[in-house]
Amino acid sequence: MRKFIKYLPIILAASRLNSGSFESQIHLLTTEQMAAIPSTAISALTSAQIKDLTTKQIAALSSTQVSGLVAAQTPHLSSTQVSAFTSSALQGLSSDAFIALTTSNMPGLTAANMAGISTTICSVTSHFTSGDIAALSSGGVSGFTTEQLSSFVAASLGAGLTSTNIAGFTSTNVKGLSTAVLTTLTSSQINGFNSGAISGLSSAQFAGFATSALVSGLTTANVLGVNSINIPGISSAVLNGLKSSVIAKIPSAAMAGLSAAQLTDLTSAFLNRVTSANIIGLTTDEIVTLGTKVSLI
Repeated sequence: MRKFIKYLPIILAASRLNSGSFESQIHLLTTEQMAAIPSTAISALTSAQIKDLTTKQIAALSSTQVSGLVAAQTPHLSSTQVSAFTSSALQGLSSDAFIALTTSNMPGLTAANMAGISTTICSVTSHFTSGDIAALSSGGVSGFTTEQLSSFVAASLGAGLTSTNIAGFTSTNVKGLSTAVLTTLTSSQINGFNSGAISGLSSAQFAGFATSALVSGLTTANVLGVNSINIPGISSAVLNGLKSSVIAKIPSAAMAGLSAAQLTDLTSAFLNRVTSANIIGLTTDEIVTLGTKVSLI
């Protein structure tokens, strides 16, 4: 009898009893009771009950239970509720249920749970739309895995990223951005990259940016992420077009990575804008290559 009483709320939910006091008191279920509710009962929850779920209850849900959520329910979740789902639980979210999320609750996807969204959902533009991407916070963007980012349609991802949420990229997940995505980014979007993300870009990725966008997109703050490994990917056209203030912030260690081809194509205007701090990074061979283009004294 005690066990029956203990699990009576669960029995009621499983029986789809969505009327009376139970509907208005679902938030009273303990996390243990919530974790025991079958996915069929989850599917039967009304919009009012969905709104009434506490973050602790949501955090207790499994991927099997989350698979029971339907498109008619997910629009009623708040961003706070969405943030409470665990990454493992979100692995059970169906495409239809995800599509029904709104730009209001999409910011609930965070660094902690974003990885749970399947690459299948990410790869379909009508599922994870550019509008959805634009609604993400920088925290949500930081939660993307390289596999997820690689699965997006380039045009959709490039169009969705904003100058604000692009700041969420890390030195790790930025490696998931293809050159097809990078070539679509505007200067204002590139402005949003932090130096950590810039440091994670490869030489090949740098070569994927549009020249004019990268010239205006590199700032005195994010250019600090340029290093000797990725600087060979920055074309001489970009380097020659950078503002004096940005050139001055290129780390001296990065300067050592300039290729002979880059050095040959650098203009005297660029070289006359380098600072003593930049010059420290030049190797003997690089100085020789520069020849008489500019006096470094």
